[in-house]
Amino acid sequence: MTNRIHRSNIVNNKPNFIFDWSGVISNDLDVVLQTYNLMFAEYGIAALSLDEFRNTFELPYENFCRRILGDEIDIAVLQDKFRQIYLGHNMTPSVIPGSEDVLALLTRRGVKMTILSSHSFVSREIERYFPGKNYFSKVYEDIPDKRTCIHNLLDEMEFDPMHTYYVGDMEHDIITGKLAGVRTIALTTGYRTKEMLEPLEPDHILDNLRDIVPLLNIC
Repeated sequence: MTNRIHRSNIVNNKPNFIFDWSGVISNDLDVVLQTYNLMFAEYGIAALSLDEFRNTFELPYENFCRRILGDEIDIAVLQDKFRQIYLGHNMTPSVIPGSEDVLALLTRRGVKMTILSSHSFVSREIERYFPGKNYFSKVYEDIPDKRTCIHNLLDEMEFDPMHTYYVGDMEHDIITGKLAGVRTIALTTGYRTKEMLEPLEPDHILDNLRDIVPLLNIC
């Protein structure tokens, strides 16, 4: 990670936020599971239940797919299949209740926000969820392994790690945030339960995105 001082928001002592998308802002667990089950069915794999999916899905998703389908599977082919199924079946996740209220509040306070997600259709869904709104300075989407992107994101956005929160719902998010030296917030609104996230020891574990608002007073 670069040693230069990041300037963004330091003068006003405002935090920066990096948000995961799925399970943090977008309630897409069910539709992502449905997409994977439709894709796996093409290979003769029985459908996973929600509990089975929660217990086995991981990021980078390549690891998950290889565990289900074997090491010889072509991940590029799977990525194309996933996108085709997701779009072809008109999967329509919904925004997690209360999320936009938080994004609007942070925007009014001059807080800079970005998205870092492995999901391929974040920009498309942002336009559907928040038409005409510009909550995010930049969207980093379709990133299979977020560890490969986090330092570049901090540099491009001029985010000082000491003034930056990474909000995610999976182990991979917490690991990525710790790697970059930012503060980590785990949410239980998505793909993992509190019990699954606790061993990662994030700085905070919250039950809803609304709960980040009080944190602004300690930044």
